[in-house]
Amino acid sequence: MGYTIAGLKTKILEMYQEIAKYGVIPSLTFDDEKKTYVFKVNQGTPRIIYLNRSGGRGRLHGW
Repeated sequence: MGYTIAGLKTKILEMYQEIAKYGVIPSLTFDDEKKTYVFKVNQGTPRIIYLNRSGGRGRLHGW
């Protein structure tokens, strides 16, 4: 099953509604070299969350 950037970002924002609540600016990209989705949030101090695919399950790293 594949994911689109827009679909995955929407799902993350549905799961973590506090992101929008606090006015955090999110972006989502895919790093081809690392084969990893990169979710960046910025509200003063930028933070990066890596979403790795492993065995069909996503893993969140970073925050």
